Amino acid sequence: MLSSLAPRRLFAILLCALPLCLFAETKVSVRFTNALKDDVAISMYWRNPADRNEKPVTHRFPRGAHEVVEAYTGHVFVAYDDTREDFKEFYIDEPRAGESVIDVVVTELIKKTAIARFINHSPGSMELFWKNERTGENIKVGPVIEKGHFF
Repeated sequence: MLSSLAPRRLFAILLCALPLCLFAETKVSVRFTNALKDDVAISMYWRNPADRNEKPVTHRFPRGAHEVVEAYTGHVFVAYDDTREDFKEFYIDEPRAGESVIDVVVTELIKKTAIARFINHSPGSMELFWKNERTGENIKVGPVIEKGHFF
């Protein structure tokens, strides 16, 4: 049947189906583990991408404990201490092959500082990473930013 379709029509069909494949969110289980060096309890919050409001998704849990939540790939979660002055953000990527639970280990919190907004003026999409100069680790800090969009 496909061989009888004109090439333009086939291209249009594939093009229309493409966003569904690329941008579909996958439901996942995420296990947050408190592995802070200090004896500090944390709580996890989900950040709504539409208005950036944060909603609690766990109760306060101590060092060495973990909490499991249901989420979707692309979601952003934030770990806070009791004062909500120290925090760390986590972006949920696609699970690896065979992975049924995504493990997120909270090893450090950082002090709140000024917020920067990144607007993509490049011709294509882009990703943002934060480099931990102490460890050399590159940490993805948000979703792919399409041309003309911001994070």
